[in-house]
Amino acid sequence: MTETAPPKPLPPSPPGDDPRATLKGVALMCLAVFLFIMLEMTAKASAEYMPVAQTVWARYFSHLALMTLFLAPRYGMRLIATRRPGLQIVRSLLLLLITGCTFFSLRHLQMAEVTTIGFAAPFFVAALSVPLLGEKVGVHRWSAIALGFIGVAIAMRPGLGVFHWAALVVLGAALANAFYLIATRKAKDEDPVVSIYFTSFAGALVMSAVVPFFWVTPSEPIGWVIMVALGIFGGLGHFMLILGHTMAPASLLAPFYYTQLAFSVGVGYAVFGDVPDGFTIAGALIVLASGLYLIYRERKKARA
Repeated sequence: MTETAPPKPLPPSPPGDDPRATLKGVALMCLAVFLFIMLEMTAKASAEYMPVAQTVWARYFSHLALMTLFLAPRYGMRLIATRRPGLQIVRSLLLLLITGCTFFSLRHLQMAEVTTIGFAAPFFVAALSVPLLGEKVGVHRWSAIALGFIGVAIAMRPGLGVFHWAALVVLGAALANAFYLIATRKAKDEDPVVSIYFTSFAGALVMSAVVPFFWVTPSEPIGWVIMVALGIFGGLGHFMLILGHTMAPASLLAPFYYTQLAFSVGVGYAVFGDVPDGFTIAGALIVLASGLYLIYRERKKARA
């Protein structure tokens, strides 16, 4: 959930007339989502080697180091030359909050649970777009929003003995993600590379001030590997996401964000032996159906 949304409206997508380019765009979109799931898997695995604050720091610092290494020769100081510093700071702090909440929750919940509850974000965005963006939401979209929240509630299982309070942390992260996405819409005139770099820079800066109070030196090499892998998966995921949007229309790629649900179930089972229960599966299916219908209504509205 922490990484799958584009950092901002990306460069104009091609019309999708070239089937091969479109297919490549879809493949890159799915690869990006898979890399983000691998990021969450690595964050979950890090619980055995370091505190969550150190995991968050490693995610941002290693990502920042890789972006600086590969982009600084081309961009120079333009990497942080934003025209809207206030908005970028707000976005960065929101994303840092989302990352921290998600990484914390992954230590207590299955990956599939975190992913399903995290998909409340698009429904929050649709609901908040009325007061914050002045958009009109019709009965069809409100119905999809309501059904989506029902799916999230089923996955959270409130009132049942299996409910875990960490699910509320994920829901809070989803709400923060909604505000992040709305702020991202307002930053539509910014270079996507600058937006990604700025969030990495700000996150690394804040966490570098925090992590000394929690630092645990890894006693095994795998701990250091995990810290580097966090940045690699996040950085490559963002690169594939941007590249995919240059090859296929954003409206066509949007439904493939939901492949994250399948990837989280598969990776969670393969790595941690997690088997989602009936509540998680039912909630995920409802969220999937509601999300896809919301995308369909957005497309129909755009064509009108």
